[in-house]
Amino acid sequence: MSIGNRELVFAKILLKNKLATFDEVSSCLKDLSKGRFPNLSFEEVCLKKGILTETQLEEALKAMERTLLLLEDIIYGKIAIQKGWVSEDQVQKCFAIQKASQYKISLGELLLLKDYISEDNHKLILEEIKKYQSQGGEFSLDYLKSKVKESHSFQNIKFGEMALKKLLVTSEQVQECLEIQKEMRKRGIEKKLGEVMMEKSYISDFHVKKIISAIQEGDSQLIENYIIEKKIGEGAMGVVYKAYLAGSKQPIALKVLRPHIAESRETLLRFAAEAKKAISLNHPNIVRAYEVGVSDEYYYYTMEYVEGENIRQMLEKQPFLPIPLAVKIVIDIASALEYASQFNIVHRDIKPDNIILQKDGKAKLCDLGIAKSLHEDHNLTQIGMVVGTPYYISPELAKGKKEIDIRSDLYSLGATFYKMITGKVPFDGDSATSVLLQHLSVEPIPPHEIRREIPPHISNGILKLMSKSPEHRFTTPRDLILYLKKAPLS
Repeated sequence: MSIGNRELVFAKILLKNKLATFDEVSSCLKDLSKGRFPNLSFEEVCLKKGILTETQLEEALKAMERTLLLLEDIIYGKIAIQKGWVSEDQVQKCFAIQKASQYKISLGELLLLKDYISEDNHKLILEEIKKYQSQGGEFSLDYLKSKVKESHSFQNIKFGEMALKKLLVTSEQVQECLEIQKEMRKRGIEKKLGEVMMEKSYISDFHVKKIISAIQEGDSQLIENYIIEKKIGEGAMGVVYKAYLAGSKQPIALKVLRPHIAESRETLLRFAAEAKKAISLNHPNIVRAYEVGVSDEYYYYTMEYVEGENIRQMLEKQPFLPIPLAVKIVIDIASALEYASQFNIVHRDIKPDNIILQKDGKAKLCDLGIAKSLHEDHNLTQIGMVVGTPYYISPELAKGKKEIDIRSDLYSLGATFYKMITGKVPFDGDSATSVLLQHLSVEPIPPHEIRREIPPHISNGILKLMSKSPEHRFTTPRDLILYLKKAPLS
């Protein structure tokens, strides 16, 4: 009798659950392949040779059935995701429900019940799965082996997703570790994703145990009393989610700080004070802040949820913005800064990511009054690591000065204006230090030399905003607004 997938799966279950030794399993497989028990199945041979009791056999058969069904569900989920019919998040949610219900319902049935997939697409996937099955209804050997590898990948995905959810690592760090793991596997070295992350010093052994515990215990709320719908943004300082206060249908933006940001007591106290100040701000071009708090080990604040895209997202779809639109956005943000200056608030982190354009065309500034408290502890040598390559940083901040005024924000707004209207950052380089040095000593290429249709008046206004000395910039945001409103747009 030939050894098929059923036998291999059953053998793996026996070994994994320590119901038989490797030698015992090998002996039974050898007897089976040589036809010594022509009328018996592999599991019956194990029973006959006294390796298993009847109770153990019954439990092992149930485990094998669950394993085969789970393998089929993994295939189902992969096909559904590849075809774009469901998202990875939807599949993961259904896998979690499956686990909680002890796999009493298939993945496809769950996706149907939750209206994640249509009946027609469900049938198409089932038909495609049949292509992977033999006439006897079992998986081919090669396919089974690939699914065993996929189950490891699935575990990696779950570990990586939980590490991200706990804000212990960034998406880039997870991707980097997965690539390292892939290269190691090519050399015959098998390491878990958590081990690779520890070797890179991204997480500790304590964090690995915490992640595994969270996976085993199932999904839970990150922030008490808030239901998270989806992630809408991520940065070095934290992650932003679209969420709902329990019992409410009004969406809010929930920003949760990464644990390492919350390690400094001084930073937290300053963050709380600045956040409370931000809550008092009320302007049509400022994203409203609602609440600041702590849940378990996570510090967070909630903001107005704005339907729209940030400028970075917009520039990913087009080389640059239309000149009239870019000018209007800058006027809107300058209006927000003029209002903030009345309260002696300086943003310190104006960039495309922090400007959202609503569907009605109004631009709004995020994190006003809060960015300062998060960035103030990070010196010049940390900037590239902590807040990203500083394409939009003012010379004053690049020098590490703490006492700055609204003209620093005007410089950053000018650099953002430059990016919006030319499609290029004012200064680029191989490292954060290289970019910083250019902000300090190099004049940017005039925007109209990059994009000929930019009016000289607009180009000159950007260069004035980006003057190295604050004294040579616009004195106030209001001065900038008046200048732009007089500027010809063609």
